[in-house]
Amino acid sequence: MKRQGDAAEVLLGEADWCVACADCRDILPLLPANCVTHVVTDPPYADRVHRGMRGNRGEAGIVTRDPGFAALAPETRRIAAQELCRITKGWIAVFTDWESLHLWIRDIESAGGTHRRPIPWVRWSSPQFNKLAPPCGSECVEFATGSQKGRRYWQQGNRTHYDTKCLRAKSHDKIGHPTEKPEGLCRDILSDIGAQPGDLILDPFTGSGKIGIAALKMGCRYLGLDTDPRWATTAAEWLAKC
Repeated sequence: MKRQGDAAEVLLGEADWCVACADCRDILPLLPANCVTHVVTDPPYADRVHRGMRGNRGEAGIVTRDPGFAALAPETRRIAAQELCRITKGWIAVFTDWESLHLWIRDIESAGGTHRRPIPWVRWSSPQFNKLAPPCGSECVEFATGSQKGRRYWQQGNRTHYDTKCLRAKSHDKIGHPTEKPEGLCRDILSDIGAQPGDLILDPFTGSGKIGIAALKMGCRYLGLDTDPRWATTAAEWLAKC
């Protein structure tokens, strides 16, 4: 059983994990420099992505899907990039829509970090029903390093993409978050960045907590933040089972 504690206890290595219901814009500036080994996170995507989400609802046909949370505000992205570059000594891995990739790169490099490379996550996708564009069959994981010095070795020199199926096509481990990522995908990312037992993984946009589940199963410590009390509670309940 992994030890649950508060954020301070996780930072000190006195607890294995914590999920705090808090806004990363308030918490990240309070963390000391170089205190996090790696960041792996899945923040909200751009407003255009949220407005374009569709799903099949049976007799209702194809309808707009509400993810249940707001799109990522530019100021939140800027503050997150600035603080993650300051506190992270290893890798920063951020899920993003392709159209917002350049914005993450801009904000990371403006904060003194270094853009390394984006890698596509090729996932299942429903057809583009309106026939106005190709279907969106992939998302992006931006890999960067912060302004701090530390261990930053990439472990998979032949990695060109991730191909773990989306949970809407593979639901056996679905927690219920509308945009959660597969646990296997999270484990692959953690392995690729060289996460080791005892490392502290920070996730400032926790959601369902799948990144935390993968981190704990690999022996890492995990600190998660989420503004929605419903998902902070759900993530904590699942992490407590690890």
